[in-house]
Amino acid sequence: MQEFDAQELTRDQLGVYIRCCLIAMKQYYPEIKTQEDIEDNFDINTMYRVIKVASGIDLSPKVQSSKSNS
Repeated sequence: MQEFDAQELTRDQLGVYIRCCLIAMKQYYPEIKTQEDIEDNFDINTMYRVIKVASGIDLSPKVQSSKSNS
């Protein structure tokens, strides 16, 4: 699986995440009915959390530590 950071998120990837959140919200919070509802109410980190809770897939960017071997 390719890793990327939030700044490298493409329009297509964001669209997929929004649709995934919309599917999850149909089950968990049906008052959110449209992609615009997701766009207006969720930031990218919230979308990552919703996808993780709903599907078990962690899409949040991985922070790499830069420890030196001293």
